[in-house]
Amino acid sequence: MSNDFVVGKTFRCRISITDKLTNSLTDPANLTAIFQTPSGTTAYVYDTDPELIREGEGNYYVDYTWGEAGQHKWGGRISAGSGTPGDVEAKTVNVAADPFS
Repeated sequence: MSNDFVVGKTFRCRISITDKLTNSLTDPANLTAIFQTPSGTTAYVYDTDPELIREGEGNYYVDYTWGEAGQHKWGGRISAGSGTPGDVEAKTVNVAADPFS
């Protein structure tokens, strides 16, 4: 298991948006990064929440600190723009309790 997925550790969670017709990176009109944890869901909206950062065309990230052990999932939701509206493929990781606490 990677030591990136331990309670209290910050991990750069990346979201990339690709236009399916041109296969090139593109910026959506609206992007929401969604984090599901064992105890709930947190969402960050681009241009509203400073946690969701545009790194370059079609590339975004959130530096997210794992707050609890268990299964976590992150992904995104886009609407309008040149990309197809819908969900961005989600990633799932298992976060371990801090072995030193």
